[in-house]
Formats: sequence, structure tokens, C-alpha cells
Amino acid sequence: MSHTKKPTIEKIILALLGLLALAALVRTMFLGLEIDEEYALSLGYRLVSGDRLFYDMWEPHQLSSLPAAALLAMFIGITGGTTGVLVFFRLVVLACKAGMSCVFYREFRRDLGKVREAYEEILAPLTKITE
Repeated sequence: MSHTKKPTIEKIILALLGLLALAALVRTMFLGLEIDEEYALSLGYRLVSGDRLFYDMWEPHQLSSLPAAALLAMFIGITGGTTGVLVFFRLVVLACKAGMSCVFYREFRRDLGKVREAYEEILAPLTKITE
């Protein structure tokens, strides 16, 4: 009987972890406070508005504004304004993170078998509690 419960418990744990990952994704999309977003967007906006690197802009991170300026110019070209640009930037960053996660998983999946065994050893006491 415990043999049939183990896959069910694993499925429940995986579903719970998936829901937590989805909740973190939604939270990051609407509340992502990972960087100083206003600063990053303002530098990109200044470049799009005509400021020049090393002439008008003397911030220490001005070169990091180049990707933001390119995305912002594209966004303004399509929409005609900046309404919603922050959510757009967050979606782009989430898409990049998802792509990197897929690439990393593909590269390291043969090594993940060892990690899964370690997780199963850690979670084994929890499965015994629920039996």
C-alpha cells in the first residue's frame, strides 16, 4: 500500500513546487524589486531621448543602459508612449530567465539525477510522516 502512495506524494510535492514557482513568476512580473528599475529605465529613456554617452551622461552604469534603450526604443516605436513599459521589461526579463533555465537544464540534466536522489533522501522523512 505504501508503494502506491509514494508516487502520489511525489506528484503532490511536484505540483506544489510548480505552483510556488508560478506564484514567484507572477510576483516578479508585477512586483519585481530585484534591481533599481527606475534607475535602469531612466538611463535607457535618456539615451532614447537624445542624451549621449560620456558627454551628457556621467552615471557609473551608463553602458548598462544600452539594452534598456534598445528595448525602450522598440516599445515606444510600437506603442507610441511609455505606458506599460515596466511590465514589458519585466516580461522580457522573465522570458530571458526562462530561456536560460531551459538551456541550463539541458546542459546539466545528466547531473541532476544525483540532485534528485539527494532531494529524495531529504524528503523521505516527510513521506513517512504522511503514511
